[in-house]
This record gives sequence, C-alpha cells and structure tokens, in this order.
Amino acid sequence: MKHFNNWIREYNRFSKSDRHSVIILAGLILLTFIATLLVPWFIPESEFDYSEYRDKILQLNIEDANGTQGKTLFRFNPNTISAEELDSLDLPENIKRNVINYRKAGGVFKLTRDFRKIYGMNDSIFAVISEYVVTNNSNSEEKTKVVTVHEPNVKEAFFDPNKAEISDLMEFGFNQFQAKNVVAYRSKGGIFKAPEDILKIYGVDSFLYKSIKSNIRIENSTENSTLPITEPLYIELNEADSADLVELNGIGPSFASRIVKYRDRLGGFSSPSQVLEVYNFPIEAYSKIEGNIYADTLKIKKIRINFADFKEFIKHPYFSKQKVELILKYREKNGPFENLVNVKASGIFDETEFKKVMPYLTCR
Repeated sequence: MKHFNNWIREYNRFSKSDRHSVIILAGLILLTFIATLLVPWFIPESEFDYSEYRDKILQLNIEDANGTQGKTLFRFNPNTISAEELDSLDLPENIKRNVINYRKAGGVFKLTRDFRKIYGMNDSIFAVISEYVVTNNSNSEEKTKVVTVHEPNVKEAFFDPNKAEISDLMEFGFNQFQAKNVVAYRSKGGIFKAPEDILKIYGVDSFLYKSIKSNIRIENSTENSTLPITEPLYIELNEADSADLVELNGIGPSFASRIVKYRDRLGGFSSPSQVLEVYNFPIEAYSKIEGNIYADTLKIKKIRINFADFKEFIKHPYFSKQKVELILKYREKNGPFENLVNVKASGIFDETEFKKVMPYLTCR
C-alpha cells in the first residue's frame, strides 16, 4: 500500500498535460499489443493458390514423362481434319494456318513425313506430333515404300541428288526451299559423292537426312570413276570443338574459340547463320564456310521456362533483364506456361523476338 501511495504522489507531481500524455501513451501501447493478436485474423488470403501451382507443375511433368501433351494432342488426318478440330490441336497457330492454306492450294499429305513440309514446322515439333499424324496411306503406302527401298530394281523408291529435280525431291520429304537449294548447289558445280553430302545443303537437317538416307542412290559415272574420292568437310556446329573448326577455310584458333564460347552461352546453334552473332565475325568469313557447316537442332540445350530462375535466364544472350522479369512476373501471377503457344500469347516477346528464342525454350 505504501508503494502505491508513493506512486500516486509521484504521478501527481506531473502537470495535467503530462499526465494525459502518459495515459495516451499507455493506451497506444495497449492497443498495439491487442492489434498484434488480432491482425492475423483480418489478413486476406493470397490471390494465388501456390498449392494449385505446384499441382499444375507436377501434372505437366507427369504428362511429359508419358510423352503426351494431355488432351490437346490426338490422332488426326491432316487431309480431312476440320478447322474447328485443328484449332483444338496443341500446335503453333502459324502451323495450323499453313496446313489449311496448303490444302486450299491443292496440297495433299500422302505420307506422315509430308507433314514436315509445312512452313514453320521444325524438328522438335515434328518429333512430338509425328506419331499423331495419320494419312490415307499410313498403313499401306508407307509400308510399301519401306519394303521397296531395299529392292534395287524399283527406281521409284530411290533418287540421285545429282539428277533429281525439285518436284522429285519434294516427293521424298524435301520442302520447296530445301529442294531449290539442292538444285542451286548443283548449278554451281557441286557434286554429291556420298549420301551424307546432302547435309551440305542449307536448310537440310539431320532429321530429314535420317528419314531419306536409305532412299539416296548416287550413280557413279565412268568419267568420275578415276577421280580420288575425298571425304567432304562438313562440320556439325553443336558438337564441334575448336580443333574441328580450325579446319574450316579462314577460321583460326581465335574465331574457333569464340564460336565455341558463344555456342555454350546459347545452348547450341539453331541455325548456321548464328555464327555471324559471334563477336567481330566477318560476313566474308561466313560466306566461305557456309556450305561446310550445319546445326543439328536436336542437340540444343533448352531452358525450362517454368523452372528457370533469374540467373539461368540472364546467362543466355537472347534474354534481357526486362524480359526475364516479365517472365517471372507472369509465372507468379498466372502459373506455369502450358506450351510455347502460351508463351507467344503472353505478349512478353514480339513476333521477331519469339522466333529467335523459341528454339531455346521448353515448357517441360
């Protein structure tokens, strides 16, 4: 009691305004304490359910592990599929439009590999979609083609790249661009001495070569039979080391090293012309080696756009800080990208930028 009376006397020594200040301060302290207990009850739930995000990622991984893209991929006949059915197919929009335009122009898909002719189709897309493509001749003509390839008397199953015309080449899976390059190569004095020489042609990749290799028959003429046959110099950029590259005309150790370093930053070349992006690489040097190099797009190391962090993106020459931040913000707000069509539709990249980065992205 004595201590309480002493406290009252001490309290009364303060002026009236000071006493009010003490009371207000004590009240604020009490309110702060109560607020810390009550605030958690009033915090709204997050707008984004991260558990759903994780479930979606898991589902995508399961679908990719099974080699499918969910319900958006199904078996179809490119000659008869309707525009509505085609729209529900998980393919880039430009390829869908080109399928319709190809049919309107009178084009017919005789074999599954004819689908590779569509402008905009690349190795990666075709490797996934090919098992779903069904043509009227899938069960008969293709089997007949495979059998007759081994019958040397059936000329229809073979072609000689030194003699075949554009229309002949297109029947074996070349698109018009590739076929024209074959003929142009011959017009400049080029000769195909072995089947693998077809890889010299700009636009011809390893996927096409593997599908037509058994169909190539090169007739040896008597005038060339006495000439020594030398192995053509043709280098695949995504596996070559500096020692391989210096064998190219005009490429010294310095440029060879720069090419390898830039390739490693990219994750692989998607086109031979990307060599021109190497620091200070002259176009004159590229014109000398253009016919001796090619890029196997199946060897590209892709970035998993749904899992990569800022550090992984920014290492790549094609991703600026601004683009990386937009990708990360999109993922946080909308969840994972389901396919590359969604990446394009996100508006993060314009048309030119998207074509440039597309070979280096995967939604798996």
